[in-house]
Amino acid sequence: MILQIVSYGIGISTTAGKEAVAAPFCPFPAVFVLTNKDVLCMVRHIYALYESRFLLEPQGPAFMNLKDLLRQKKSSILKKWCDLTLQTYPEESQSFFRKKDQFANPVGNTISEGIASVYEALLEDADSGKISEFLDMIIRVRAIQEFSPSEAVSFVFGLKSIIRENLGSRILQNGLSEEWAAFDAKIDGLALLCFDIYAQCRQRIFDIRVNEVQKRSHRLLKMAGLSYEISENNEDNGDLKEDK
Repeated sequence: MILQIVSYGIGISTTAGKEAVAAPFCPFPAVFVLTNKDVLCMVRHIYALYESRFLLEPQGPAFMNLKDLLRQKKSSILKKWCDLTLQTYPEESQSFFRKKDQFANPVGNTISEGIASVYEALLEDADSGKISEFLDMIIRVRAIQEFSPSEAVSFVFGLKSIIRENLGSRILQNGLSEEWAAFDAKIDGLALLCFDIYAQCRQRIFDIRVNEVQKRSHRLLKMAGLSYEISENNEDNGDLKEDK
């Protein structure tokens, strides 16, 4: 078999040694007659190009963006993030919080649902108000349980190490460093939101305790006959009225 390469096309002749017939669409063809050895070399070269272009290059998931990769690994990342968050609690509480029953274990269920909601909100680029609602579910519990500010928000930074562990190599291979830098900044923003929510929760707890102390003190003073109130009629001159 002789392969005929024409100036504007390729024709094939099965009659070796005879004059090649040019392709009909080429009025002034320049014909090059190749031997079987030459054809074999050309075929190998073409296949090598095809292999390097379509077979050796990673396909499919390798070209996914960062959010696609985070969704692909969602279940694994959420499980590790939840476990890491629970590890910040005392050991005797961790096993209880891992129970799946939302009625027997409302705190553990709240933490699990809050983490899943925050993760999804990050992927959907939700606004800070929406994310704060989900963070409040987690931080409120930690504020009541007397966590320090750093302990209360530390679980947020754990998400960074988990993502690096699961997707670090893929991020580098796919050239997603800029996307990761932007997502990393979002996680830092979560920590700031958590700190604001923690401060608000602690202020509410402080106010409740102060009001309770004031009520108790007033009752005790009243029982002892030592409680005085400012009379509404004499409010301007500051007269006091003794409770009886």
